[in-house]
Amino acid sequence: MNIGEKLSRSVDISERITRVLQQRLQVATERFQSRTNAAYSAIGSGAAAWMAWPQYAVDCAQRALIFWDTLRQRGNNFIEHTQKGLPPVLSFEYDMIADGRRFERAVNYALVAIKPPQGVSVDAKRRPYVIIDPRAGHGPGIGGFKDDSQVGVALAAGHPVYFVIFFRDPEPGQTLLDVCAAEEKFVRMVRERHPQSPKPAIVGNCQGGWAAMMLAAADPDDTGPIVINGAPMSYWGGAWNEGAGDNPMRYAGGMLGGTWLASLTSDLGDGVFNPDEIDVSRELRSVIALRDDVLDEVTQLYFERRRTLAQLAQPASEAEAAALRLRSAELAAGIDAWTGGWFSRALRSPATPRIGGSR
Repeated sequence: MNIGEKLSRSVDISERITRVLQQRLQVATERFQSRTNAAYSAIGSGAAAWMAWPQYAVDCAQRALIFWDTLRQRGNNFIEHTQKGLPPVLSFEYDMIADGRRFERAVNYALVAIKPPQGVSVDAKRRPYVIIDPRAGHGPGIGGFKDDSQVGVALAAGHPVYFVIFFRDPEPGQTLLDVCAAEEKFVRMVRERHPQSPKPAIVGNCQGGWAAMMLAAADPDDTGPIVINGAPMSYWGGAWNEGAGDNPMRYAGGMLGGTWLASLTSDLGDGVFNPDEIDVSRELRSVIALRDDVLDEVTQLYFERRRTLAQLAQPASEAEAAALRLRSAELAAGIDAWTGGWFSRALRSPATPRIGGSR
């Protein structure tokens, strides 16, 4: 694909994304107006609204007190949980199988084997389940904080269950690649413990779903079915229209740099975000914004030069032809200014393909 086709496709993708966003904003605005009109209709006259004001004030005060009391309880729970050493919030007993903090490349992750509760039997030959928890919430164990959970359902069906927990603080120098490598070790350990079973099913919740997909891509021979719940990925969503293959979310992710920004800032801070990393992120966003501005400017100059060359093919007079040639040279100089002279070098190169019969 030559530069002209690339620039044309970039412009087309930008226009499509803009149309999709405009449609979504229009739908959101229409729904907001509809709900607002319905609310005004329910109130009725202005006098009725003033009569309802004391009731609204009382309700607002009550909700505020309940909100602050919830924050108080959350703070007390956090202090109590910290004083206990930040144990997992699993409602099941477990045995520690591997502590990633003791690996050669230490990470703050560990693999535990869930003990079946009383009255539940597990068949070691059935497919084991490996559940990866998200790095969110009050602590590890969201997938098994009650009996009616992923852990509980898998145990009730007779499957061995393993859980990937995490500790609050990352290990010094750990990276996302280290975490992925540790999870590969965890899966291999599970397979070694169940040599006669099918490959383990990997269940990833939220960010854990992202980790599960990375794990499956890095080590497909050891992983079985992958189940992702609420993971930050939806390759199938957001097509332009019914049956369309293009995906605006995928293109938006590509134009924003993909996942390298999150990976870089995480690795720079050893897995911890602090003001220094936030400043770095702001600088990176500025660089990306500058790149987009440069691309837009070069695209406009390029296609304006194409239009000028098209007019130059059939000038109305010699004076107009001279003016068009001067404008073409001016636009080429503008593109050179943005590309460091690359455009003129590409025009002089015999290997550069012609676009539309002209360069």
